[in-house]
Amino acid sequence: MFIITNRQVHESKRGFAKFGDVPNELGPRELRIVEATKGSRGWRIDVLPDTLTPQMKKAVNISNPGDVYCSQYVARKLRQAVTTDKRHVLFYVHGFNNDMKDVIEQSEMLRKTYKMEVIAFSWPAKGGGAISGTLSYRRDKGIAQVSVGALDRTIAKIQGFLTQFNDELLKDVIASATASHPDNSPQRDAEIARQSERLCPFRVSALFHSMGNYLFKHALQSTVFESRQTVFDNVILASADTNNKDHARWVDQINVRRRIFVTINENDYALGVSRMKLGDTQKARLGHYVRELNATRSLYVDFTDVGKVGNSHSYFVDAAGNSAVKRFFTKAFRGQNPE
Repeated sequence: MFIITNRQVHESKRGFAKFGDVPNELGPRELRIVEATKGSRGWRIDVLPDTLTPQMKKAVNISNPGDVYCSQYVARKLRQAVTTDKRHVLFYVHGFNNDMKDVIEQSEMLRKTYKMEVIAFSWPAKGGGAISGTLSYRRDKGIAQVSVGALDRTIAKIQGFLTQFNDELLKDVIASATASHPDNSPQRDAEIARQSERLCPFRVSALFHSMGNYLFKHALQSTVFESRQTVFDNVILASADTNNKDHARWVDQINVRRRIFVTINENDYALGVSRMKLGDTQKARLGHYVRELNATRSLYVDFTDVGKVGNSHSYFVDAAGNSAVKRFFTKAFRGQNPE
């Protein structure tokens, strides 16, 4: 499993101690890629080098003797996983109060529960236990805001992975279809579409959870560019810790191939606490408010009082024992149409 992060990294330390709760010392837009592997003794955490070692090149069949960026390794490993295991890909952005251990374990739960490949973006939320006080919440909110550029760069990397998948796939498909239908462009194009779907049937969707929606909102509203591209099949805005008021202004800027889902739980304990932390200055949160749902390009899904949801803030995992809840998120995460 891969995690892209703008957290401070201490490569000399071991395990989760490698990651700080402040941005990278080279700047909050600086990214590192982490490979996390679960074994019988727990997690092995490897911070990948910016350019590949000979051993890494060999592992993914790269023969180029020069410098090759780490993203090439990730792209090839992901492609191998999705084609071998016939899985879809979920891009996951966590909320506040999550340290790197929380992020990796939540990603693993998503991977196992929904049988998907998960690639996560981790920003320097502090984490470390139960919902904490107002100062901690304000602190994470400020860190989220300075991490917007890093999220945008991460989405650009996801776009780069997909472009590489497409380029490698289409090269052979186009050659084959052209040889089969040299004088018939419509049949050639239809053959290209059929072969592409057969050889590369996976989809890529995005799950923004809690304050992760706050990052995404500001990325869409800023002058940065990649977050507005059509990268994902479905986008799920789950338990969004952003204002309900005027949310259509940014939600309607999201470009997707299929669906945008906003999930709501009026009993969400974390969003209730979030609103109380800042008193009257904290407006109703999008993820727990059922009024003024006026974005024209999204579908709103209300999980309030659904079995096993209760007051959960992460009901896509906590309520997976409810077959209807699991069925909805399975289809949403796989780029399908659960409604």
